[in-house]
Amino acid sequence: MSHARLASMSSSITDIGIIVSQKRFGEADKFVKILTQNHGLIDTVAKGVRRLTSKKSSHLDDLNLIKFQTNRGKEPQYLSQVETIDNFKLIKADLKKIRTCFYLMEILNGVLVINQPDEILFIKLKDFLVSLDQADGSYRNLATDFQEFLIGHLGFNRPKNNHPQSLVDYFESLIDRHLVSRQIK
Repeated sequence: MSHARLASMSSSITDIGIIVSQKRFGEADKFVKILTQNHGLIDTVAKGVRRLTSKKSSHLDDLNLIKFQTNRGKEPQYLSQVETIDNFKLIKADLKKIRTCFYLMEILNGVLVINQPDEILFIKLKDFLVSLDQADGSYRNLATDFQEFLIGHLGFNRPKNNHPQSLVDYFESLIDRHLVSRQIK
């Protein structure tokens, strides 16, 4: 194999991560964005997961905490193995909690750089999801605290007000578009 071809190929990845988003691709595939513990936000392709016989499809729901492996190759890499560690089923059973999570995932998609390792962010997001999954009453402070952490951790200027609507406006100004997930009712 030529040196140029080797340079354009990347090594396989074995890591844990949280599924941030996914989009249909082709007849049976999906693009899957994963915030990983050791590699940051990565783009992957899950081949054949929209087929009824796929063994990977049940593991690739949004917000799932997964253990996965990719094949060697060019970006985006192909998911070769995936297993669910936690599916946060109590979040997914509560419309308000899932709306909060989709809002935060949309922000992460808008502000994070691909392939920028950030273990602290991964741990904070995982801790947030675990806490939200277990929360019984009000969890507004959990979401506000995570947003404030994100602003400070990524080095953005602090907004003048940390009221929930002010934070929405602030993130919309950062990503320069309206957040769609706010409209979920």
